[in-house]
Amino acid sequence: MNKYRITIDVIDETNENAPDASTWELSPYEIVSATTRRLPAVEEIKDKIRADWYFDKNDRVTLSYADRGDKLSDEQVAEYITGEDFSSPLWDGVGESQSYQVWEILKPYSDDLTTEEEDELREWLWDSDDSDLIGELVRSHPGVVVTLIGQEVWSEDDDTLKAALVEQFAEWNLTVSDSDLFDMYANAGYGGEVTLRFSASVEDARTIYQEGGKLTITDPEAGYTDRLNGAGFMAPVSGTATVVVEPHDVLPENARGGYTWKEVACTYGLPGAVSIEKVEAIA
Repeated sequence: MNKYRITIDVIDETNENAPDASTWELSPYEIVSATTRRLPAVEEIKDKIRADWYFDKNDRVTLSYADRGDKLSDEQVAEYITGEDFSSPLWDGVGESQSYQVWEILKPYSDDLTTEEEDELREWLWDSDDSDLIGELVRSHPGVVVTLIGQEVWSEDDDTLKAALVEQFAEWNLTVSDSDLFDMYANAGYGGEVTLRFSASVEDARTIYQEGGKLTITDPEAGYTDRLNGAGFMAPVSGTATVVVEPHDVLPENARGGYTWKEVACTYGLPGAVSIEKVEAIA
């Protein structure tokens, strides 16, 4: 097959050493192929991606899912509930996972795309992605222990410690037996914070922390906690507390700092710290 010599002038005013022309020897087929090949348009590539990645009728797609072994740490749970800036590694991992999926999708087309076209497709994929990795992990979380802090009393006097408990429990509409009440103040040491301890789903805890509201809490733990010295005494209470809380009143126990009641109870072999139920209602 005959080949033809093609010369193309090269114009580069910014480079004085650039050649004046470039020459190739091509067959007719190669000439036609080189001059008529059409690069895929952006919209055409979008259609191919839609076919491969199960976009729904609203042009939404889920690009990433949580791995079976992924779970929220106590720090991440506290961050989610309080709405703090996500600084722990999980949040970085979410962005990395989605970025990797976008890169994988565009990889077959990258050689035929200009930088602007690739940026356009990348932005389209990010905007179309409805992945909810954090939501998946929150929904699969078994729950979080939270506390409501009442009066703070530091005393060795049993009558003073008892009076504070009675007053606070009346405010919380919580009925406590005489024997449980005695255990709470007689074993409280130097007192501390009157505390209501219960568990909730992570989403409920987030709502309570950020919005407050009226809570109905079944079978909480109550008593004194001394977070500074790792002391106090909490007892499981059979009954219901009805409390109205302001935003930020209820906080994950491990986010308050100091010793948690679970740590104290496990150290001294005390009862409770396990038999707590989730919030039944938020009004």
